[in-house]
Amino acid sequence: FVVLDSETTGLNPAVDRLVTIGAVAVVDGEILLDDAFSALIRIEHNTEAVTVHGVTRDQARRGVEEPAALAGFLEYLRDGVIVGHHIGHDIATIDAALARLGVAGC
Repeated sequence: FVVLDSETTGLNPAVDRLVTIGAVAVVDGEILLDDAFSALIRIEHNTEAVTVHGVTRDQARRGVEEPAALAGFLEYLRDGVIVGHHIGHDIATIDAALARLGVAGC
């Protein structure tokens, strides 16, 4: 399975944006650090959520474009089973971002 975590600009997937996507594979109970994905996503605005995730506006300006980050994540994920803490928010935010691009969600 794949453990997923994301950071966002807020808690409303309809309007808030992804800031980071991180994932790591777990096989037979072993975390495979060499089988991982991470992306810092370029965002134009930041919110008070920076106090939670710690990614500053300057750092986020050096990120990759959201479509490239999402494409990379989906390629990494393939048919993996996603697990994570508060995973509903992660999936809803990724699905909303994919929908804005006209792509089917997770």
